[in-house]
Amino acid sequence: MLTLLSVLFFLAGLVSAYIGVVRPILRQRGYFADFYARSDSFWRAAADYVRGLRTRLAANLLMLASGLVTLHDFILPATAGIDWTPVYSLLPPWGWTAVFFLVAALFRWLRKVTTTPEGEGA
Repeated sequence: MLTLLSVLFFLAGLVSAYIGVVRPILRQRGYFADFYARSDSFWRAAADYVRGLRTRLAANLLMLASGLVTLHDFILPATAGIDWTPVYSLLPPWGWTAVFFLVAALFRWLRKVTTTPEGEGA
């Protein structure tokens, strides 16, 4: 596990070095300037397309995270051998999942309320 974290940390360092040091230098070179101009326009177009989807995407990611947290909470005690019953007794087994899904539904409802033109209803 520690090796995986080390590799991920190393890759994150390489990516940040590319973004912070190498990419700005390559963008100024004549040969790569055209490539970066085209790729930047692609990413700009993709960002414009996704702009309206951000709240819905956040709500869906929150629902996915709630499922992952619930899965993690049920698998971790079985694999680690730790007694989590005092924590689990605070809520029923489906409690945290329900809380996360309700927050995600609130995200969606607020998104719909704030983007629906006045008079059309929610």
